[in-house]
Amino acid sequence: MDEIKRGDLIIVRDARGRELRKRALGPVTQGGSFEVVWACREAEWAAAQREVREPQGMPWPVEDVRLERQAEPSARNRGASAHAAA
Repeated sequence: MDEIKRGDLIIVRDARGRELRKRALGPVTQGGSFEVVWACREAEWAAAQREVREPQGMPWPVEDVRLERQAEPSARNRGASAHAAA
C-alpha cells in the first residue's frame, strides 16, 4: 500500500462492499488487534477547515482502504494537530 498521509483522498470499502471517498486523518496506525486508517467524509473535512477544528472521523481497517490521490502539502497542514486515536 502507498503511504497514506493526513488530507489524502482515499477510497474505503464498507461492509456492503460499496466504495466511499474519504479524507485520511493520518497515516496507518494500530487499532487494537489490526491496523486502521482514520478517515472522515469530505464535507466534514471542509467544515472542520472552515471552523478551524479537528475533523471527526472513524477508523477503517487498512485492508479496506486504498489511496486515491495524495493531498497537496498545504492541505495536510491546515487545521488542528494531527488526529490521535484514543
